[in-house]
Amino acid sequence: MPSEGGEWASAVVLGLMSFAVTTTVTALHLLGYWGAGPVLAMALMYGGAVQFIAGIIELKRGEMFAGTTFVSFGTFWLTFVAHNWLLPMMGVESGNMETFGFFLGWALFTIAPLAASWKHGKLLFIVFVMVELAFIQLALLALGIGSVKAAALQVLAVALMAWYLGLATMVNREYGRTVLPVF
Repeated sequence: MPSEGGEWASAVVLGLMSFAVTTTVTALHLLGYWGAGPVLAMALMYGGAVQFIAGIIELKRGEMFAGTTFVSFGTFWLTFVAHNWLLPMMGVESGNMETFGFFLGWALFTIAPLAASWKHGKLLFIVFVMVELAFIQLALLALGIGSVKAAALQVLAVALMAWYLGLATMVNREYGRTVLPVF
């Protein structure tokens, strides 16, 4: 249903889908299905730029939770590209401790939307718990603790949950009723 009077439509589905698809591509990279190219391209354009724009739209609509979350996670993907590609091209290499610090910072940030997410539904809360666990696993992986496969499967589980939430939100909104359950 289109918005009336020139109001901005919700960008929640756009933010969720850009997060979900980019996270899926990343998980499949970690599982060895392809090199870094698809991840960096998706992280820059879809996960980064599009999710950032979705966050700005949500902030414009007065939605602090969705806006802050999408702008921040859009920025996560942009900094991911900078950390893994741009900075090394400029001669700034990151070792294990720097990569640990990168993921630790994002794990710390994620506590805020995790704490607020329960208000927006149990499924979203579960997604944020899984995101938090993924960042912790990736931080520990940088220190040589854990398994790449376990971290990749955690990241993939996050992606699939976010994808379902985006899908259900879009379908339910378009049909004006609950077609796909969201708890």
